[in-house]
Amino acid sequence: MGVKDIGVKDKIWTNLKYLKEAKTQFQGISVAHNMTASQRAEIKKLVDQAKSEHASTSQDGVENYWFRVVGQVPRMWVKKIKKQTELFDVKCS
Repeated sequence: MGVKDIGVKDKIWTNLKYLKEAKTQFQGISVAHNMTASQRAEIKKLVDQAKSEHASTSQDGVENYWFRVVGQVPRMWVKKIKKQTELFDVKCS
């Protein structure tokens, strides 16, 4: 399904959480972004640029972060999220 209006698309994405609570006939529905090959290439390029910039400016390794592209075309940017590596002891009784 294609949507030309970004406002309608945003409304659809914000209401998708209600599918989890829907009747069983609708619970098997999944929705994903449909991107063109050029959009996927642009996202990969943005992530690769962010990773190389991080590697050149930071002591912390790239493998300790997730790099996520956010925003709409043409105003996309990369958000860097530090991975949680702490382990917690769980005692079972």
